[in-house]
Amino acid sequence: MLTNEQTDASYQQAFAALHSVVIDPAATPEQQSLAREKRDLLTLEYIGHAIANIEERTRQFRKFIGEMKAVIAEFGSGSTIAGIRRLQEIVDAAGELVGAALAPAAAAKTVTGKPARQAPKRGAEKPPKRVPKKAGKKAAKGPAKKLAKKPAKKPAKKAAGKLSKKPARRAAKKSARKAATTPAPKARAKRARPAKRGR
Repeated sequence: MLTNEQTDASYQQAFAALHSVVIDPAATPEQQSLAREKRDLLTLEYIGHAIANIEERTRQFRKFIGEMKAVIAEFGSGSTIAGIRRLQEIVDAAGELVGAALAPAAAAKTVTGKPARQAPKRGAEKPPKRVPKKAGKKAAKGPAKKLAKKPAKKPAKKAAGKLSKKPARRAAKKSARKAATTPAPKARAKRARPAKRGR
């Protein structure tokens, strides 16, 4: 992890190297002006500015390295000015700090990040998605269709037929039973009238 102390120490060292270029008589006025500008930039934007977020701190430290490399390029790789050679050493050390800080994070991503993501994809996602959905749809549609179509049509017809036929059959059976069990009504015999007697 790249700490605020490490980054601030690099900023301070770069400031000292640039200041030595500003006061070096071997540097041209243009080179001194460039060194002065970058030295003041370090004071304004980098030195003493602690950053709590590690990613933001690393991003700013990389920006610092890029700006110092630009200064070295202006002077040329074979520059004999002591301050520039010192600045090159500081930039190299800063690059090593960034590499050491990012190595554990990269290792953690490759070791723990990828298998953790891939394991659920291989084992859990494909079979449960396809099989339960189709099975669930069939299970839901099948009984619903059977309940909606068959019981509504056939029992209704049967019930209607039974209701219409049964009472007629029952009535016919009852009338047949009554006819068979009840005796026919007897005809009343006419009484003979007594003969009229004479007075």
